[in-house]
Amino acid sequence: MRTVVCMKCGQVWNVSRYAKIGSGTYLCPNCRKNKRKDEIGMAVKQAKTIAEYAIRKWLEEEKFVLECFQVEFQGHEAVVTDGNGDKLRLIYDPNTRMVVCADL
Repeated sequence: MRTVVCMKCGQVWNVSRYAKIGSGTYLCPNCRKNKRKDEIGMAVKQAKTIAEYAIRKWLEEEKFVLECFQVEFQGHEAVVTDGNGDKLRLIYDPNTRMVVCADL
């Protein structure tokens, strides 16, 4: 066993000596849990419907930086527009609970 310090809260934790942890990169279980809550919370706080939540979550998973795009929601659909005016239409299917890309 060895001890490491959480980079966020500063608490000291015992970890396995075999754990591969870089210098100053350890997040304790509590901070990891809170980080996941915060990540999920952003999409939930901004969403007004399940379809909007699913589309926002899909955009985050696909590494879209939402500040760089304009997103317009209409029912189960969203149109994502970039700075060049290029558009992407996303549709949430409530039966399969999946988001799919569609042609414009």
